[in-house]
Order: sequence, then C-alpha cells, then structure tokens
Amino acid sequence: MDGDIGVFENTVKSYADYLTLTKNRFAGGVASGADVAQAETQLDTARAELTDFGVARAQYEHAIAMLTGRPPSELTIERRLLTAPPPPIPVAVPSALLERRPDIRQAMQLMRAASARIGVARANFYPRITLTGLFGEASPELTAFSGGTVGAWSAAGNLAGPIFEGGLLKGQLRQAQAAWDEARFQYQSTVLNSFQEVSDALVSRQELAGERFEQSRAVAAYQEAVQVANQRYLGGQAGYYELLQEQQQLFPAQNALTQTLLNQLLATVQLYKALGGGWNIGAQP
Repeated sequence: MDGDIGVFENTVKSYADYLTLTKNRFAGGVASGADVAQAETQLDTARAELTDFGVARAQYEHAIAMLTGRPPSELTIERRLLTAPPPPIPVAVPSALLERRPDIRQAMQLMRAASARIGVARANFYPRITLTGLFGEASPELTAFSGGTVGAWSAAGNLAGPIFEGGLLKGQLRQAQAAWDEARFQYQSTVLNSFQEVSDALVSRQELAGERFEQSRAVAAYQEAVQVANQRYLGGQAGYYELLQEQQQLFPAQNALTQTLLNQLLATVQLYKALGGGWNIGAQP
C-alpha cells in the first residue's frame, strides 16, 4: 500500500504542475478553458484516490495496534516504498529443510506412535507368567502352561496364555497395522504437499520476475511517451487531451509495477513458510 501511496503522491504532484502550467497557458491565450477544466478534474480525482489510500492505511495501522494490544494513537508504522527486489534464493537448497515444518514433524510423530502401537499389539501375544516358584522350582503357572513336560507344550498351548485369546489380539494387531498405514499415508501426503507448496512459490517468483521486467519496460515507454507529449503540448503541436491520454496510461502502469513487486515479495514469504522457516541451511534443527 505504501508503494501505491507513493505513486499517487507523484501523480498528484505531476497533475498539480500541469494544472499550473495549463492555467499559465490559458492566461497567455494559448490553452483553452476546457484544458484547464480537464487538468483540474484530473488533479481532483488523483487527490481523492490518494485520500482513500491514506484512510485504508490508517485502518490497517489501527488493526495492527489492536492485535498488539496498544492504543491506535501510540502506533505509527513508518512508510516504506517498495523499491528493492526480493532477496535471492541460494543454489542447491536441500529438501531436508522441510523437515522443520510443523505439519511434517507432527505427521512423523504420529507415524512413529502408530508403529510403536504395532509393537505393543504384537507383544500382547507373548505369555506373561512367572517362571519360577519357591526354591527355584518351576512355577505353577509354567507347569500348567507347559503341561509339565516339553512334549506337552503344544497341547497346553491350545488351552492357556494370552496367545490363545483368539481373534481379540489378532483384531487389535490388525487395527494397529491399519492405524500405522493411515499415519504413513498421511505422512506421505503431507510431504508431497510441502514439496508442492515449495514448487508453487518458486514458480510464482520466477514468473513474477519476468512480469516485473516487462512491466518495467512498459513504464519506461509510457514515461517517454509522456515526455514527448509534454514537449508537443508546450510547443503548441498538441492539445492537452493528447498529454492527458499519455498520463492516464503511465500512472496505472506504475501502479501495476508496484503490485507486481508486492506479489514477488508475497511469493517469497510463501516460499519462506513452505520451507519451514527460510532457506538458511544453518537453521536446520
């Protein structure tokens, strides 16, 4: 918004200068009353739009003050024009940076927890009995479980112990395995989504860089056209309407250039977020 305000301030200044020039030419009998009226209308319109931007900026300041718990009168945000391009991205940024993202870390922990539950479900199959009794002899539980002899193990195995709870433990194991599959798929989906977000942000930066270059050329061409029209107007070779037409193309182009730069910066913010906190390799956890 500060960039738009800067453009409109320059626009108002230019229109004010042209109004003064047109009035002087009208006083000298060179320009017409219609030229003066057009110049005044142009200036008043630009001033009204500049006022709208000022009101909108004040409202943003008040909203920020409310978020920070401060009275609006105590918060003043210094105006900064958008002139510098976004910071460059280093070469060979590792994908390991994405592991810092909260959504990926959460999905990883959920998958680890689901894997641990599989281990618990499998462990439930193992019999938990006391092996020895008094004087180091075989415990009654072990005797009942094994039938007292090695040969009776398989027969007793069908009658006692947690592994004989039938479908209950098997169902719990399947449930744990299904939960792990779900957590694994969710983790994979989260990782793929993070790569997609990084790709989208990088492509946006690249496309907007090209758009900004072309828009800069357009602004330069419109500025030259305004200068030529102004010289023709001063030389009496063109009317104010021709100059007005060129001006009306220049200032929207300047606004578009400012918006393109803003979009570049926003795409850089999205890239910073998608990488889990920027591209500083030394910031890996």
